Amino acid sequence: FDEEREKIEFREGVVGSTQVGAKGGAISGLRKVDVPVADPAKGEGLVALVDGLHTREGVRADLAAVFGKNPHAVALLDDCRQGWGHLVQAGVVTFMEEAMETYHFGLFADFAPGLAKSSFGIVYPESVAAETDEVLNKIGETFRQGLDPVRLLRQKDKLTRELEQARKKVARFESRAGDLQKQLSRARERNKQIRVRTSRLEEQRDQLNAHYSKQRYKIVDVVARMASRIPGLRSLLRRNTT
Repeated sequence: FDEEREKIEFREGVVGSTQVGAKGGAISGLRKVDVPVADPAKGEGLVALVDGLHTREGVRADLAAVFGKNPHAVALLDDCRQGWGHLVQAGVVTFMEEAMETYHFGLFADFAPGLAKSSFGIVYPESVAAETDEVLNKIGETFRQGLDPVRLLRQKDKLTRELEQARKKVARFESRAGDLQKQLSRARERNKQIRVRTSRLEEQRDQLNAHYSKQRYKIVDVVARMASRIPGLRSLLRRNTT
């Protein structure tokens, strides 16, 4: 789509905007990315997202423009179900009835239960039907496996075993933590007893020191009195003091 390519540029990076809260530089500072152009003459395909005017004529015109530009294209259409679904599907039917080639249409919700809420549809020509059907089958298989009852049951059993193992580990850790807590409590109790015993020993030491001090002074007094009663020692003491 040459006209659209002239209007749109792709650049690599983040553009800052105060309105959306994104932090980045100005667009002029971002490197421009060239988008390759599919060449229908070489059989190159194109995946087009159709989400334009939700009317019969609007959808028909969009599909005609896509496949008119590239007959090997694959068109993905949004809003093929719910509120706009009947109008979008009507446009698809009109396009397929007017087209000269054979086209296929399918709803993603029909491919697998896991896609039941999808509103996407797909339109593709017969020329790429084999490759497209193969891809769609793989997509459907992927989502079917996600909801397969046997697979879900196995996953449930696996998760149950893992949960039980995790619970056992938690129980072992809690038991170990309980043992460590008991050891810590016993150690704290021993430390408390040691502090009490140390305090008592220090008190006894202070009492003994006080007692020995009193006894020492008494002994000195007794010796002094006894010395004063010895005549020779008393005269000797007088000479030494003079």
